[in-house]
Amino acid sequence: MKKQKKSRILVMAILLAAACFLTYYFHLILKTDVVFSHFFYVPIILAAVWWRRKGVVVAIFLAALLIFSHFFIRLGVEETINDLISALMFIAVALVTAILCENIVKSHEGLKKEKIFSSNIIATVPDSLVVVDKDLRIKKANLTFYNVFQTEPEKVIGCCITDILGDEEGKLSTELNKLLGTKTPVENLELQYQSEKLGERIFNLSARGIIVTEGEEEEGVLIVIGDINERKRTEEQIKTSLKEKEVLLQEIHHRVKNNLQLISSLLKLQSRYIKEKQDVEMFKESQNLIKSLALIHERLYQSKDLANIDFKGYIENLVNSLFRSYGIDRDKIALTIDVKDVLLGVDAAIPCGLIINELVSNSLKYAFPEGKTGEINISFHPTDENEIELVFSDNGVGMPEDLDFRNTESLGLHLVTILAEDQLQGKIELNGTEGTKFQIKFREEK
Repeated sequence: MKKQKKSRILVMAILLAAACFLTYYFHLILKTDVVFSHFFYVPIILAAVWWRRKGVVVAIFLAALLIFSHFFIRLGVEETINDLISALMFIAVALVTAILCENIVKSHEGLKKEKIFSSNIIATVPDSLVVVDKDLRIKKANLTFYNVFQTEPEKVIGCCITDILGDEEGKLSTELNKLLGTKTPVENLELQYQSEKLGERIFNLSARGIIVTEGEEEEGVLIVIGDINERKRTEEQIKTSLKEKEVLLQEIHHRVKNNLQLISSLLKLQSRYIKEKQDVEMFKESQNLIKSLALIHERLYQSKDLANIDFKGYIENLVNSLFRSYGIDRDKIALTIDVKDVLLGVDAAIPCGLIINELVSNSLKYAFPEGKTGEINISFHPTDENEIELVFSDNGVGMPEDLDFRNTESLGLHLVTILAEDQLQGKIELNGTEGTKFQIKFREEK
């Protein structure tokens, strides 16, 4: 038998080598578009006859050889189509030949072969397999079943399956009886099991109605019993691990927030030693930017969802902080915030927070000179085009008509443009007819 196997492998190797040589000779030596591919059917059919469906690998190899040889020469459309058809024919011939051979072998071996085959499969399945008759009495079981339940065939064959698995409430027997004469399976039925030998276990049952062919044909049920104790234990470990990681991530956000607040406090202390008003303003702007970042990490630390931020609460905290920072009387400048239920990831929340910080800061500093009263409006909501729209407006003095906000010496407006167009990959528009109005639209990358 081994000698015959080696001989077949040797013959196949020679035939495949000849096929490779023919492809090389016709394509690269003769420079012709046509390969004498009829020879390829010899190893294809032999492989299918010898190794059945495994022999289809030979057909796939020769089909790939014929197609990939196109990379070495330039073929016309007609030749390419012909070779593709030939490649498909290789596989089709191999499949048909293999199937026919399998059918011939099965017809010769008959029922005995099928029984041996089925018995081998049942014996090697890692889960417990049990076949029961219409009275739910055990007809067959595989080796795994006997090992798991620490019993022997003579002790369980003929016993009711519910006597072994337990069925005080009758749920198991009810579900199994429903399967008789139907094709509807029962899947993922968890069963709590307890015995002196095994202790407490959790089994997962799947079952399907079948025809039992021993002697006279009769209805029965095939039951697959999987021990999921280890899986349940692993699930609990994963849940515990995820909880630990959530706590760790919260701690990271908490520490980042504390560090940013520390930097902001250091800037505030340092600004006390600066005499130039312009320099003091620069330090204050830097403080506010850092505070906006710190607020994001604070919201993440306090949130149950560590991946997204409730932006409504964030905007309210940020704007209130800016009002306090610039000493603005809320009675003089009214604030309206219209934010729908929007959850943003960190990658979108940070640039949005910095944009709002800059726009509100500019408005508080320049839009209402000499104690002028006014109004600031901020809206943030999703649109029908699956975008998110941020609209900031005030009714202050507005900006110069000839101002190009994309090309200005103002660091704040330059930063807003970069954040909107480069970071958020969005669009920004300015309307200065009545005060100042910025409209930003972007799509959040998930």
